[in-house]
Amino acid sequence: ISLGLVRAFEERGYPVGFFKPIEQFAGDRSSDLVKVGSEIMTQSPLPLEEAEELVSAGQTELLLEKILSHCDCLQGSKRILIVEGLINTDTLTFGVRLNREMARTLGAKVLLVASAEGHDLEGLSNRIEISASSYGGLGQGKVIGCIVNKVGGLRGEDTL
Repeated sequence: ISLGLVRAFEERGYPVGFFKPIEQFAGDRSSDLVKVGSEIMTQSPLPLEEAEELVSAGQTELLLEKILSHCDCLQGSKRILIVEGLINTDTLTFGVRLNREMARTLGAKVLLVASAEGHDLEGLSNRIEISASSYGGLGQGKVIGCIVNKVGGLRGEDTL
């Protein structure tokens, strides 16, 4: 989704940059892929192990300072900077908290991404509202929208 946003802005002539602050999965190549065939500015992500060590040592502020430093290098004059957040998994449980702290530190607007696969509309709506509550809730100005993917996977008779 993040790479699609980058390409959409680039194709429309907007100055855009991309940053994945933390390499969440081994072999994650988002930062490399964004450079293919374009002049988009990006920085290499911090290794997940480094982020985990800082968070577990109570040094989240130092981690955020490192991320902010990378973003400052990419921001530029009137450049749209797409920052890809983390996904909570069984092994990474601080993703949502760190995403919230990154958005706060960067003064960023948040665009949520949700998968409709295996959910009905009510369940999907509830998940989106819960996710938005991490950033102050819907209608509070921080969350500017939500992209829903895998819509063909909705359960029941609901349609969008």
